Amino acid sequence: MPDGRVGHESRNQVDAWEEALRQVVESGQDSSFVVFARADRADEYVQFYLHNHLFHAEVGSREWGSDQRPLASEAVVRLSAMGFIKTPAHRNYLRDDLPPEPVSLAQLTLSIFAAAYDVPEEFPVEIRVNGYPTGRAERAAEAPKSGQSPGRSGTHSKGGHSISREHGSPPTVEPWQAVLPEGHDCRVDDLAYNTVHDWWEAHRGRVPIQAAGWLSRYMRTHNCTFAVAFAAATGPGAPLILIK
Repeated sequence: MPDGRVGHESRNQVDAWEEALRQVVESGQDSSFVVFARADRADEYVQFYLHNHLFHAEVGSREWGSDQRPLASEAVVRLSAMGFIKTPAHRNYLRDDLPPEPVSLAQLTLSIFAAAYDVPEEFPVEIRVNGYPTGRAERAAEAPKSGQSPGRSGTHSKGGHSISREHGSPPTVEPWQAVLPEGHDCRVDDLAYNTVHDWWEAHRGRVPIQAAGWLSRYMRTHNCTFAVAFAAATGPGAPLILIK
């Protein structure tokens, strides 16, 4: 998408992105998040996570699950110039402490899609705020194409306390699911955390923002500790998957 060229449909989408970002900003709630994902490519997305009234941002690396498509070297250079870095400890490209300015962040999102994924001038995008689709996003985005992965609706078709590898093949993982690696001791590595933000910071780039948002909502709803929320998050239908 050439710089400065924004078609009518793209303009409508950017307006919808601005509206979703404003919704998160105005909530003022730590761990609130918004995800902008291509409706036809589940592994191409930009997401923002709110903490202390600033945004952490992530750009999907397309390196989740078994069908990995690492970004081209040119895309990595473009993202680096925009301040998004991927380290060996991180699976996505990250940038911290962005000001909570919906207009500029919506424009940044458009630039990120162009830099990372070489998108056409118009492309379908789904918007989810705290895991739920926005009404305007449903109207702005085209219907998912046939063959699209079924997990995009937000229904956790996988999950459970563990998913065993069958025939040596890893399970299919959606971008909204966090996969904790083989040998991960959740009691030692996770239940000792006191806050969602501490847990997410320690795992950042390896687990998606949506998992942190799920944990935060659960703690607020049930007025419980992080350990209780984490136990629930690894239950059937929840967003954390432990692989044996």
